[in-house]
Order: sequence, then structure tokens, then C-alpha cells
Amino acid sequence: MANRLPRGGICARPACPDGRIFGVKRVVVDAFGGDNAPQAVVEGCVTALSEIGDLYLILTGDEEKIREELSKYSYDSARVEIRHAPDIIANSEHPVQAVRTKKNSSLVKALEVVAAK
Repeated sequence: MANRLPRGGICARPACPDGRIFGVKRVVVDAFGGDNAPQAVVEGCVTALSEIGDLYLILTGDEEKIREELSKYSYDSARVEIRHAPDIIANSEHPVQAVRTKKNSSLVKALEVVAAK
């Protein structure tokens, strides 16, 4: 189950009818996109949350593994949402073919979130 920012956002900021929050930076992060992922990516996300007060993160990737990494830190869980994506695109895969065939990859799920907004 994903944590979602309450309607109206943090600090009682008003929300648009479509659920977007005014004044909050929403960032989508492919938690499995990079070297030493998801450990390094999650650590960076938690650091960003502590330094940027109006940041709301949507992490894509294997939910269980992301939650396992997040459990190592103290952070405001109301500012983090996880979108489960069990597939992984390996560095050795052809990029276009991988995006077309791995619809449940963390990269594709992240792109879908961006495209929907």
C-alpha cells in the first residue's frame, strides 16, 4: 500500500481538482535506476527529504525492497509514495526493446507517472 500525500497537501496547501498540490515539489525517482540501487538511491531520497521541506517523492521499483531500504532511516512517510514495479531493465538490454517489453519496470512506471501529470 502506498503512502499518499493527504488531499490539500502539507501545511494545509490547497489542492487542484486533479489532486496536484500547489507549492509542493513532486519528484518521481526510479529507485532501481543506477549503480548501487536501491540503497544509494533511497539514501539520496531520504537526504533530499530532510533538506527540502516541500518535497514529495514517488519512488518506482520493487516495493518490498524499497520499503526495506527506507526502514533504515527516519523520514516523513507522508511525503513518500511507492509505485510497485517488479521488472528490472539490465544495462545489457537494448533500451527501446526493454521499454517496449518490460511495462512493469521501474523506468516505465516512472515515465508513466510523469506522463500522467
